[in-house]
This record gives sequence, structure tokens and C-alpha cells, in this order.
Amino acid sequence: MNMPTYIWARDYRDDPIAVQFHAPDQSKWKAATQLKPVNEPLTFTAPDLYYFMDSPTELSNFDENSWTVAGDTTDYTIRLAVHHNGSKQQLYDYTEMAKKVVAEQIAVYGDPPAFDYGTYTFIADYLPYVFGDGMEHRNSTILTSKRSLQEGAMRNLYTLSHEFFHAWNVERIRPESLEPFDFTEANVSGALWFAEGFTSYYDDLIIRRTGLIDNKTYAEGLSGTLNNVLNAPGSRYYSPVEMSRQAPFVDAASSVDQQNKSNTFISYYSWGAVLGLGLDLKLRSTFDNISLDDYMQAMWNEYGKTETPYTLNDLQAKLAEVTDSTKFAEDFFSRHIYGSEQVHLKPLFARAGFLMEKENKASPVLSFGENKIDFEQPEPAISSNTTVGSPLYKAGLDRGDIIISIEGQPLDNARALQQILTSRAPGDSLSIRYKSLGKEYSTTLVLAEDQTLRVIPFEEAGKSLTAEIRSFCEKWLGSKAVSN
Repeated sequence: MNMPTYIWARDYRDDPIAVQFHAPDQSKWKAATQLKPVNEPLTFTAPDLYYFMDSPTELSNFDENSWTVAGDTTDYTIRLAVHHNGSKQQLYDYTEMAKKVVAEQIAVYGDPPAFDYGTYTFIADYLPYVFGDGMEHRNSTILTSKRSLQEGAMRNLYTLSHEFFHAWNVERIRPESLEPFDFTEANVSGALWFAEGFTSYYDDLIIRRTGLIDNKTYAEGLSGTLNNVLNAPGSRYYSPVEMSRQAPFVDAASSVDQQNKSNTFISYYSWGAVLGLGLDLKLRSTFDNISLDDYMQAMWNEYGKTETPYTLNDLQAKLAEVTDSTKFAEDFFSRHIYGSEQVHLKPLFARAGFLMEKENKASPVLSFGENKIDFEQPEPAISSNTTVGSPLYKAGLDRGDIIISIEGQPLDNARALQQILTSRAPGDSLSIRYKSLGKEYSTTLVLAEDQTLRVIPFEEAGKSLTAEIRSFCEKWLGSKAVSN
């Protein structure tokens, strides 16, 4: 149950709320929720409307495991309530993985949040009929996936890692632009590159630190994110701050209008993750014993524990404080946050023992990223907006155009296109005939080099690791938890 579906009265938002659930007879249903339990069965309270709205609840015969984590002055219970079709052993194994994630995240900040009522609850549904998603809340998170714990435990864990990191970053370290939250209006913030993006950087990093994946697997995940950001043209038009402000138009919103977001927008999740990666590696390369962990912990101590909303200026000032360098903070924010310059990652990766390179060197392409020609139609048609700067775009072709032939050869299928490209090189010119809005045209396009990037450990590239590189990598990717 998603509580914003309940009716509510504007003038009573500060009043406490009590709710009693009635499960079907003989159902054995229990409640998984962050609401405060009272003595009566399935009865809970919330201190006000905001907490109630933030408290999704599941009623089902779910399985539950729990453990405790130590806070400054008290212990807290972490509950994993899972509705699934798997076995007790699968849930036990998944719980052990979740424990490692929780421990590593606490190590980033130094201590867990002061969870209200002493508990934090993962409310997870891993069932074939659910819609996959994850949503953070103050003392809980909703996790839904079609993937079972038998086949998809690790992929499910990435979402768990992301949403739990939000218990600090966004639930308590909150941007002033989202305060107070208005349930009746769009809530616009320029800080989502930090709130969502840095969280996205840490969700993968944390799993690497647990030891559940190796450097090769971690690098493969980074490669996908880097391609989504570094090879996207959106940075020509907006900065990370401006991308963040587009959230009401792109995050779970929908429209029937034609748009060109593929060329003008980069997700603040992905761009923020690359910014977090870049800042972390720059800090580790520029300063002694300073990392992004120190920055996040400083933000937690000043703005999270006190629940004092921060501004963009506060983010920059805290970076200056952590590095003891106003110049470094001003330079990073002016170039990469308020500006749209990408962090130069290749030499930073090399310090950690990773090679960043083009995956398909000297390979010619018509378009960048995913293939945009749909061969399933009666005639090969361009299925989505052509990417700014790509050969198809420069030649004037766009979404919906039908390709009749290239170099006089009809394109019957993807193999025919591949055969044409195999004998060509980037920079070669090809004649192309196409149909647009019912009219036929002829033009010339110039093939470009495939821009797809990959990140691989030095060992995979046949390069040796020095003691300095090994030390840098261990400090970055090694476990920080006291015990796992």
C-alpha cells in the first residue's frame, strides 16, 4: 500500500494518524512497515501526515530475517521482509549479502542513522508479477523485482544497496530545494546529481567493497554508466544542476508528445555517478588520505545528523573544508557542476590499475550507442532520434526515415549492413538513399569511429601492477567495514 493514495485533508497535516489493517481471515498476513506499532493487532501510528505518506506498508505472509547494528548510543534492528517464492536457504544467503552491504555503508558515514522507533525495514517483493522498482523512505525501502533470489539475488542486491544509501543521503542529508516537500506540486531541485547520482556511484562501489564481486565485474558495470554519460550529447546543452531540475519531466513522468531527450538529457543518476567517481579519484590522487568517503561523512555530520537542509553553496563549501582548498572546490564546481565539462578519467583510472579505452578501435558506425535501424519493419526504418554528431545525424536523417539503400545495396537485414561496414573504415564516405515523409532523397554520409568505451583491470590488458597502484586500488575498493 502506497500511502499517498489515501485521502487526506490539507489542514490536518501536522496531526498524528492511527491506522488499523484488517487481514483476510486465516491468511496469516503480517505487516511490514516503518509505522510505529501499538499493542493492538495490525495497528500503527504516525506522528504526522508527512511520516504517514512516507510509510508504505505490505500485508502478506512474507518471510523475515533481522539483525542488529550498533549506533552511537543504541543498537538498531535491520529487518528484511521478503515476499517471494524461494526457499529459506535462499533468503538466508541473501540476508548475509545484505548484512555486508549494510556494514560497508555504515563504514562510509561512521555510524547508522538514528532510525525512528529503533528499526529499518527492507520491504521486498521478488515475484514474477511485480513491476520492478526501488523507492527509499525514512526508515524503510520498497524493493520490487521479477528476478527470484535463486537467479537474480546479486542484481536485486544492487537496488537494495542504492536504496539503503538513501537512508543517509536524501532522507537525512536533504537539499533545501526539497524542503518542505509539497504533495500538491512538482518539487524541483538542482541537487539530484548529488542526492541520486552520488548514491548511484556508491551502490556499485559498496558491493565491490563487500567482496561479492571482483574488479573485472565492477569495471564492466562502470563501463555501461560511462558510455551513457561520456558519449551522450546532452552535456552540450545543460549542466548537472540543470539536468537535476528536469526530474519532473523524466523521472516516472510520461507524455505522448514527441521529444528529443535522447540528445538533450543525461540522467542525473548516471551523470552524478560519474561525477562521484571522478571526484573520488581526484581526491585520492590530489590529497593525502582524503576521499569521497570523507566528504560524505562531513556532509552527514553537519547536515544529516542535525537534519539541516543544505544548498548547492553548502556542498561546495563543505568540499573546500574537507580538502582545505577553496581553489579545488571552486574549480570542481565551476567546471563540472555548474558547467558541463566531464572529469578526465583515463589517467585517474590508471592510478588505480584500470585501463579506459575504446572497445572497438577503428570500427566504423552509422550511429552512436544502440543500433537505431529497425529491421523488423517491412522496410528498414530509423527507430529513434539520431544522435547529435553521428553520421546519420550529420547526413540529415532522423527518426522514422526509411533507408532504401547504401552504396546502391538494399538493406534487407542487419547482416547486409554489417557486410557493408566490414570493408569500410571511419572517415569513408557512403552514398545513401532514404525516404522521409513519403519523399525519396539521396545524400552522402561519412562513417565515424565507434565511441563505445570499456574499463578493464590492468591484468586483463596484460599490464603489470606496481605496489603503488595496488595500494591505491585497495584503499579505493577494499572493505572499510570492521567486520563483514
